[in-house]
Amino acid sequence: MAIEVKAGLDPAGAQERYGAAKKSFEKAFDENKSVQTIYLANAMTEAVRRSIARDRIVREHYDLDDILRSDRGRAKFLARLAWLMHLDLD
Repeated sequence: MAIEVKAGLDPAGAQERYGAAKKSFEKAFDENKSVQTIYLANAMTEAVRRSIARDRIVREHYDLDDILRSDRGRAKFLARLAWLMHLDLD
């Protein structure tokens, strides 16, 4: 599993942050074609969302603000991680 966390308040830098994460994911993918990649970012622009939708390297993406500020968003993300890692949290 490869998780990239990119935080930044400036939407103008969203594409650059995504590009940096994508490079890390490509390296992980080269090492293991079945790697699960997860991108966490805030200030995600529509251009970045479109890039992610076309990109086969990024398997999942989440809004970092939602995870940090919302109990529901955090629970959803942590449940997904637990499932991916085959953890029994009960």
